Amino acid sequence: KIENIANNIPTLEITGEESSETILVGWGGTYGHILSAVEELNNAGKNIAHAHFRYINPLPKNAIEEFTHHSPKNHIIFCCIHH
Repeated sequence: KIENIANNIPTLEITGEESSETILVGWGGTYGHILSAVEELNNAGKNIAHAHFRYINPLPKNAIEEFTHHSPKNHIIFCCIHH
């Protein structure tokens, strides 16, 4: 049943250059914080991309493909907020 849900959720989009060395990844309430950080880092000359999950169970059907396509040798940093 969960696999069928993946057919009805939006695909994952990674924003930024495909040559980015690092992808900052978040979900939920981290979107604005990570987006601001990515913009500041890119303005400072770093090459950072951004991925934001709106759904994590199941993951979007294209999640693995997007990460491997974007840059197979990049660093992926998962960011979260703990209260």
